[in-house]
Amino acid sequence: MNDTATTTAELAQLSDEDVATMILARPEHVDRLYLILIQRYQSPLISFIRQIVSDPATAEDIFQETFLRVVNKISTYNSQFKFKTWLYTIAYRVALSHLRWRKKRKALSFTAGRDESPEVGTVSEETVKYEGAGPITNAQRSETKEQIEAAMDTLPREQREVFFLYQYQQMSYKEIADVLDCPLGTVKSRMHAAIEKLSLVLDKMKTE
Repeated sequence: MNDTATTTAELAQLSDEDVATMILARPEHVDRLYLILIQRYQSPLISFIRQIVSDPATAEDIFQETFLRVVNKISTYNSQFKFKTWLYTIAYRVALSHLRWRKKRKALSFTAGRDESPEVGTVSEETVKYEGAGPITNAQRSETKEQIEAAMDTLPREQREVFFLYQYQQMSYKEIADVLDCPLGTVKSRMHAAIEKLSLVLDKMKTE
């Protein structure tokens, strides 16, 4: 029992890349290794998915589908690249697939809506603080959770995705471009537009 606890603790200290590699190399630890990844990414990945699909229950379903795909595709993962980027790319594609399905269902349906009501994804922190190196350097240094969520809700989905990944997931522009499968210049353009709009919205909130 003690040996098992020690082994689990040691596994938990591994990097994402080492955990993913060990899944194939050490099948006796597979269940615990996947649990480690799920525990690490459940909250941040669901938060990201909610920026795309809005509905919390749907985001949970997409998270589960994402990890099912991880299980099926783990043999294709290259540990020379960041596991986080690979994981978020899978989640993004699953979420977009859901959006296409939902759009098609809505177009074909003539009955009263069963579609989810839009709702912006939440930010876990009670207060979001912008450091000097952060993207919104001219905005209020500290904004409440409700103000940030309300401001993010005004962004188009594409801008909100980029802003969320940069500000809350600490991804580089290059990593965001890989996840969203778009040019680096597009990421920078969306980020610039997001920052401008958020700054205007937050400034307007102060005067209301």
